[in-house]
Amino acid sequence: MNDQYDFTNYKNDATLLTDTVRSKLGPRVQGFIDIDEEYCSACGSYTDGDIVVIVECVAQGDLWRDEATNWIRISLAEYDSANRPDLHDYAYGMTRESIAELCDVEDTEDANAFQLAIHAIKDTEDLKSVLEEE
Repeated sequence: MNDQYDFTNYKNDATLLTDTVRSKLGPRVQGFIDIDEEYCSACGSYTDGDIVVIVECVAQGDLWRDEATNWIRISLAEYDSANRPDLHDYAYGMTRESIAELCDVEDTEDANAFQLAIHAIKDTEDLKSVLEEE
């Protein structure tokens, strides 16, 4: 990426990322995303009733001096259908050791982190298989 990332598009990029997650999970998907445009961060989780996809996005560095880069982690967990926890518990309350990582990316010279994360989601044939590998 030769140009600096345009943080004015942050909300659109975060929404596109979560739309990709929703599309991958199918018609039974439920979930949420909290987007903080001022500090360029987003956190949320989505489920299809079997798998939970946890999305974490943050701009690292100094936003006001154009010295920031995006960092995105997409994680997976099995949905606890017996106890039916709130999806906020997955996004904000789970220890990261209890989940599988789909991708952990940041901006590069060639692509921004949102593009990399979207490709990781689209390129994963079966999300459940990622959980089984862990």
